[in-house]
Amino acid sequence: MWYPDSCDGKYGSVLEAVVYDVGAHAGFHTLVSGLLAGPHGSIIAFEPNPQNFKLLQQQITLNPKINARALPYAISDRCHDMRLDTSPGSSQGRLSQQGKIAVDARSIDSLVNSGECPPPSVMKIDVEGHEIPCLHGMRHLLSGESRPSHIICEVSPATARDVCDLMESFGYSPSLLTAKGPRPLKESRAIKKGADILFSFSAAPLIISTLAPDAQRAAIVP
Repeated sequence: MWYPDSCDGKYGSVLEAVVYDVGAHAGFHTLVSGLLAGPHGSIIAFEPNPQNFKLLQQQITLNPKINARALPYAISDRCHDMRLDTSPGSSQGRLSQQGKIAVDARSIDSLVNSGECPPPSVMKIDVEGHEIPCLHGMRHLLSGESRPSHIICEVSPATARDVCDLMESFGYSPSLLTAKGPRPLKESRAIKKGADILFSFSAAPLIISTLAPDAQRAAIVP
């Protein structure tokens, strides 16, 4: 999802927003979101892979001007212990009973309701096939007054229809993110490969970032 050379046009204006980065990996999108959110915004990054989490913490430490914090949680439909399978690679780890790494799973509703995290304004979700449990764990948030205005979610052909149906039931409109920007998604079954979908609840469009990829990379300490 969103590689550096093609990320221009994938980020919206999130000035002063609370942004959740669910499945943050090493933190590239966390840092870019932090640049866009500015000093009065905040980023909360979730990453259950211990190796990736260390890299994520390092990136945040190296970029003190970005208001971000990292939490080592897998995001699911409830709070319980789960297993993480990292055999596909560090960027494609997925929750599975066959996984060798024990992780702590939390639901978004539990984090918001407990006060551990403020409600998000914008979310990015990249959970490698675990989209439906992740979204089920935020049903209270999605149906409440503090629902996020925009959610960007990576889906596969296997999950696209169920994800779109669920989000539309909460009043969100889907758009397919392309190199030229969002375009209406008329039929989720037409998705033949992994894709990024923008779900919008707010009538206001998600303004495409004018921060070019080179400027994004230059502003981030490697």
